Amino acid sequence: MLIQCLGAFILSTEETQTIPRPSGRATLFIALLVNANDTLTSDQLIEEIWPDHIPDDPYGSLHAQISRLRKDMRNWGIDGVTANICHQHPGYMLTIDESLVDISTFTSLVEQCTAAFPSDPETAMECARRGLEIWHGTPFTAHRVGFLGKIARMRLEESQLIAQEVLVDSALAMGLHRHSIGRLKELVVTHPYRERFHEQLMTALYRSGRQGEALQVYREACTRLHRELGIEPSPPLQQLMNRMLQQDPAVLDYSPLTPWGLHTKSFAH
Repeated sequence: MLIQCLGAFILSTEETQTIPRPSGRATLFIALLVNANDTLTSDQLIEEIWPDHIPDDPYGSLHAQISRLRKDMRNWGIDGVTANICHQHPGYMLTIDESLVDISTFTSLVEQCTAAFPSDPETAMECARRGLEIWHGTPFTAHRVGFLGKIARMRLEESQLIAQEVLVDSALAMGLHRHSIGRLKELVVTHPYRERFHEQLMTALYRSGRQGEALQVYREACTRLHRELGIEPSPPLQQLMNRMLQQDPAVLDYSPLTPWGLHTKSFAH
């Protein structure tokens, strides 16, 4: 059994592959899944399924949805040993081996890459690369998620961007600046307000002997930030530009740009 959440929502066994259709029960299952092995209160689950129109008998309706979801899980090939929804005061809990869920593997790899950088950029790059290979798009694509699902989705999307940053930071620390330019150009376009990607692209271009292009990246970032948000670039981005104008040799140094770390919790919560 493998449960894929990072992109399309797919449940796979050796014999079958199931794509749950969007529904209230799928929303319920997602909420339980991203909080696997933790108890969610009945009130949390009711709000997750019916955020706008709570039924007249919410607790009875939730119990009915749980019963139907258990049947759905059997139809999906999830037996009571692999995963089970149990009543746990004051609500319900999905017990499951988290290694069967791609979210768990992805989160573990992001934790490993952030822990390895900057002391071991080769390991950091490998863990980031493996984590990004698992990522296939917005978690639970095409499914409506409630508050708990949205929180998990946002955390996972942020972790994906952190993995991208670590991958590039590690590559730059290993002298692979030319190989990073294409990826960074795409990241700057898709995430124009994430200034870290601008810093990395400027550095990669500068180290590749493309100083004019590096400064053009800065000018374009300044124009966008000022025009669309009414703000100036962050101090690190401004400082990097000034160091380039001053021909600071440290910009060419392959040592890690900025030691930093990230504390993440296990799984998605």
